[in-house]
Amino acid sequence: MCFSSLTTVTIGRGPDYDNLRYDTSECVEIMHSAPNLMACTFCNVYYIDIDRLPTSLVTHSMLRRLTLYGYPTVTEGFYHSSAFILRHLTLPALEYLSISCDETSRENICAFLARSSPPLKSLYMVTAGNNIFVDDVEHFLRLIPTVTNLYLWAEEFAFAVILAIGSHILPNIRNLMIFGHPDRDEYAKVLSVLSARKASGSPLKSLKIVWGCEGEKDSQLDENVIAGMRQLAADGMDIHIGIENKNNI
Repeated sequence: MCFSSLTTVTIGRGPDYDNLRYDTSECVEIMHSAPNLMACTFCNVYYIDIDRLPTSLVTHSMLRRLTLYGYPTVTEGFYHSSAFILRHLTLPALEYLSISCDETSRENICAFLARSSPPLKSLYMVTAGNNIFVDDVEHFLRLIPTVTNLYLWAEEFAFAVILAIGSHILPNIRNLMIFGHPDRDEYAKVLSVLSARKASGSPLKSLKIVWGCEGEKDSQLDENVIAGMRQLAADGMDIHIGIENKNNI
């Protein structure tokens, strides 16, 4: 069956529909049957390690937006992790990717990005597995050279990204949002990177570092860092450092 007129689809299992299950093979088959699909959202898709899983990659040349979210649970042999579907897809036209899953494999994501080589503009990652990229941040960033908007929720990985984005890495990045609260000493390094990018002619348009409420307990930033950040803000950069409703800059 072909769904040639289908351009947007959302598939998932909500809290009121625990008896419904959507597996990886079904989702891949739907994408394969909808050649004009432009945007796709998967929530709590499950997989089982049996032969019914897709054995070959599906290439979808039209998909622009992919959103994956849900939290991994194991019930009667069913493993819920929407990000698992990346193992079976090649998406050469993808511009927006959002992954909000606790169980995310570095190998799966990097392999997906490497074979797809998408013109990715926005990447949103909220996953406990973010820190698995810390050991090879530059390799990961070189897989997404076209990204202009980057949103990360994981302190160690996120701040490793900031320190790695010299002018030769992520040359197009303009907006960076991080949820986390690093050590105070890290902010001087962040200021140095931001200043270097500005001097090279590829400044960020906005930087938002959003602390959790506990970040308020250690909110005192170095005066030189504050002064440097405020100068960047005066020059046109939108900077927010602090809890969501309080900017320390």
